[in-house]
Amino acid sequence: MRTIDISASIGAGFEGENSAHDEKVMKRITSANIACGFHGGDPAVMQRSVDFALKYDVAIGAHLGLPNLMGLDQTIAKVSPKKAQVQALYQIGALSAFAAAADRRIQHVKLHGVLCDKAADDYELALSIAQAVASIDSEIIVLAAADSQMIQAGKDVGLTVACEQLIGSVDELSLDSTIDSIAVDSEAPYALSLLDEIHRTLHKADIKAAALNSD
Repeated sequence: MRTIDISASIGAGFEGENSAHDEKVMKRITSANIACGFHGGDPAVMQRSVDFALKYDVAIGAHLGLPNLMGLDQTIAKVSPKKAQVQALYQIGALSAFAAAADRRIQHVKLHGVLCDKAADDYELALSIAQAVASIDSEIIVLAAADSQMIQAGKDVGLTVACEQLIGSVDELSLDSTIDSIAVDSEAPYALSLLDEIHRTLHKADIKAAALNSD
């Protein structure tokens, strides 16, 4: 039976904020893109997100972004490949520590927001991030849109890559064989109902929802 991963961003909040929505999302996905403290999240929330992943048997992914906790305008941010590589190492390393403490590993890396947009068009930037990933764990999967330079960069450093499709409605869903993962914006007001629709659609197509690293 064919499998497709279902992912959503998790853990962009902060300690003390209500975690009920994150938990509801976690129940409906197979892989979580967990914020690593740059565009969102903090140590307590990262720990909570990993705990949810363990509870619901969800694969752990590092959602890497630019430093933006103070609400700075990322649209004018200049990101050098060298800086991006160091920041990627920092963020993956932080989440890896929480995962290791729970006897788990990082399944995949996915980029967030402006960093994602920049790396999609800039091969050198994408390559620097892929090299950071490979230097930590060569078994980590690079998750990106099919037309992103992250896909080629991941391949060039010997990493496994997976193509994702970000959708805002089930009408946008493609079951093309090139799609490995379906991504949903967890902060959208319709996120939970959309995730439920995706599961129903996959079931009707005789496709199993499963994490990228599932056997």
